[in-house]
Amino acid sequence: MIKYLIEETFDNKYMCKLNESGYAAINGNIKTSYIMLEVRLFGLSYADFLRMMRDKYGAKLYGKTGYAIYKFDTKAKAKVYLDDLNDRLGGWN
Repeated sequence: MIKYLIEETFDNKYMCKLNESGYAAINGNIKTSYIMLEVRLFGLSYADFLRMMRDKYGAKLYGKTGYAIYKFDTKAKAKVYLDDLNDRLGGWN
């Protein structure tokens, strides 16, 4: 089953990443950053998605050029987003 999981980063922050089944299923079919799958699941523009991550979920944004990334300070904040994200994914297999 394809779903997102919480992953701890090297700097003790948290991100949501696709599980191995997800990467295998879409391998080669995304011609951009994998974050765009999350953006499209929410039906937002990239800029609106980043604002939502910051304002609604309390994520911190990193990156000035190319694709920005988000990270959460706590696993609890990441879990709130993870639940919404996986609900939108809807068990896509």
